[in-house]
Amino acid sequence: MFLFIYSSLLIVSIQSIPILNTTSSSLPLLLVISFDGFRWDYPDIYDLPNFKSILKRGVRVKHIENSFATVTFPSHYTMVTGLFEETHGIVANTIYDPVLNDTAVVSTMTDTKWWSQNPYSQPIWISNQLANDSNQRRSGVIAWPGCGTPINGHRPYKYENYAAKRPFDSVLEQIFKWFHEPTDTNINFGVVYHSEPDVTGHRFGPISSEMNKTLHEIDNYVGQLLQIVDSDEYLKTHLNVIVTSDHGMHDVDKTRRIRLERYIDTSLFSAYGGNSFANIFVKNKSDIDRIYQNLSVIPNYEVYKKSQIPDEYHYRSNVRIGDILIVGKVGYEIITPGIEETESLGNHGYDNRVESMHPIFYGFGPVFKNNLLAEPFRSVDLYPLMSYILHLNQRQTNGSFDNVKHILIGYRQDNFSKYLVIVCIISVTILALIFTICAYRHSRQLVYVQSNQVPVEYHLLSNNEEAGHRFGPISSEMNKTLHEIDNYVGQLLQIVDSDEYLKTHLNVIVTSDHGMHDVDKTRRIRLERYIDTSLFSAYGGNSFANIFVKNKSDIDRIYQNLSVIPNYEVYKKSQIPDEYHYRSNVRIGDILIVGKVGYEIITPGIAETESLGNHGYDNRVESMHPIFYGFGPVFKSNLLAEPFRSVDLYPLMSYILHLNQRQTNGSFDNVKHILIGYRQDNFSKYLVIVCIISVTIIALIFTICAYRHSRQLVYVQSNQVPVEYHLLSNNEEAGSNFLVTDSEDEEINI
Repeated sequence: MFLFIYSSLLIVSIQSIPILNTTSSSLPLLLVISFDGFRWDYPDIYDLPNFKSILKRGVRVKHIENSFATVTFPSHYTMVTGLFEETHGIVANTIYDPVLNDTAVVSTMTDTKWWSQNPYSQPIWISNQLANDSNQRRSGVIAWPGCGTPINGHRPYKYENYAAKRPFDSVLEQIFKWFHEPTDTNINFGVVYHSEPDVTGHRFGPISSEMNKTLHEIDNYVGQLLQIVDSDEYLKTHLNVIVTSDHGMHDVDKTRRIRLERYIDTSLFSAYGGNSFANIFVKNKSDIDRIYQNLSVIPNYEVYKKSQIPDEYHYRSNVRIGDILIVGKVGYEIITPGIEETESLGNHGYDNRVESMHPIFYGFGPVFKNNLLAEPFRSVDLYPLMSYILHLNQRQTNGSFDNVKHILIGYRQDNFSKYLVIVCIISVTILALIFTICAYRHSRQLVYVQSNQVPVEYHLLSNNEEAGHRFGPISSEMNKTLHEIDNYVGQLLQIVDSDEYLKTHLNVIVTSDHGMHDVDKTRRIRLERYIDTSLFSAYGGNSFANIFVKNKSDIDRIYQNLSVIPNYEVYKKSQIPDEYHYRSNVRIGDILIVGKVGYEIITPGIAETESLGNHGYDNRVESMHPIFYGFGPVFKSNLLAEPFRSVDLYPLMSYILHLNQRQTNGSFDNVKHILIGYRQDNFSKYLVIVCIISVTIIALIFTICAYRHSRQLVYVQSNQVPVEYHLLSNNEEAGSNFLVTDSEDEEINI
């Protein structure tokens, strides 16, 4: 009956979840624009009306949590691959590869070997083309780092390399021409890069009149973009646009710079990276510690050996990352050997967790929510977002689509989550009800005993362990003593069996307090031979002693004197092992000394004995463990059971006596396995069955919902890859990427 009601509720909830809108048969359209060095808070500092217009018709994310290193080439490659820098291999704007034994800077990083270090790296423009929707998917890329270089054998269908003097309105004009070409040559995915406001930020700083002018120029470009989209009904209805950036910008000045050669001998290392961080490759690995120590004393700079680089950087597992990484605190710069100082007033490349390093994100179009200021996500999450917009199968990357769902209206995750929460609440409520009913039916009734009703038949007996101490645990005398005790047990059994009431109702526990181990005179020490008796007093037994030091300033000295004694464990009070549960009491000494099993301690004033057996050692030692036997109506029969702890005896006896369980250090759960009166076994089986059924139903519902609400994935067979994808050999001559001719302006600092 329960399962019928439960299933009915869940099916009704599924039917009420709206189905995701199906996409049209036409290819999805996406345009991605990156304005280099556009800090997340520029739109708030400088009044930019067209960026505000994007927010009204789309989404603004508070900021992007970008990856380290926060510089142009690594960040842009992360954006289009969804991989951290340590994974894709573009670790800086200046790279040294010890395997290739070669170096590259932005103007020479045009060879396949730099971009194809990881054979899994696949820019989103290649993923779009390889999806192979009737040979119609084509990507066009303008000026994006790496776009003109074959990456693992592929280039975009259309591309134009970076040109420093090219105005951005001509870039917009070209990319939309590609969108509007005939169906056999047009693109469905465009990616463009613009070097501003990074250039202005470096020259004049992030807060300046020059930056205000540059940002308003960019805002005008955004206005042109909006006009182009709004003037074309098809683009207005189908095109999704992302406006983002790679990193932010922070103010710098000459007073916050160091030159590496002033701290370490330049013959010992080479350094690559940028002015905010440097990968230091040490020529002789034996010098790493010395160089690390020299650099570590410099204030306002973070220095890490490669193994110590913070996990948050995701910047460790690549041969192109140096033996030592030095990173300036935000605003502080590093001048590496051979690099000239500049007049820059702004820089980036710092810790990716620093607020001023975070870039912008805006999105508008049919998949984005409207007028939403959204929570941040990471730059590696851009790849799965673009894959979703382009209807691509999600590749495994460092990003997660779950992190970007909140900005989308095409993905009905919100409603689904609400229904799933309702289903989970119903499920938990029903399970709790089942648990309560089963627990009530299968639990034993608890009897609360008043203090004046305690029975007197407890027979507290004297402690008699004389034979073990006198003759040792393995001896003829012990054999005789144990047989005497065994005879007492025989008498006990006869008494119980002769009384029908006792036989039916009496539960009997036969147990002990500890075990016994053999000792002899050759394994003893006298404490006064190691420490002055006037400094302490000692209490305990022959196997351990609590030492109370009269003057607390003597504790360390006494501890050191005792610690050199072999075969004895010595602890300051705070160091006593947790397993002892022997620390938090004023009656425990400042120092505890415990003999290893079989070794004894003679404290001052105590005479030596002729004992051949002793106890009191580490409670984890096997020979210290005592017995437990139990019989009667609550105990199982003929059972050799697993061990439990002495503190668990109290809850066991409380259960047998029908007492309310008091809070102690013991646990009734540890002794349930020896009882037949406690019906835990059957209850557990029923509960497990109920849980399995519930989880199965929830999993089935989740699968159905996910199937109904997911976007259709397109799987590409290897033999279906079209020839238009420009499969290139790794040694093919690449075009001039990010190369400035003599007629152009000076190369920009990115």
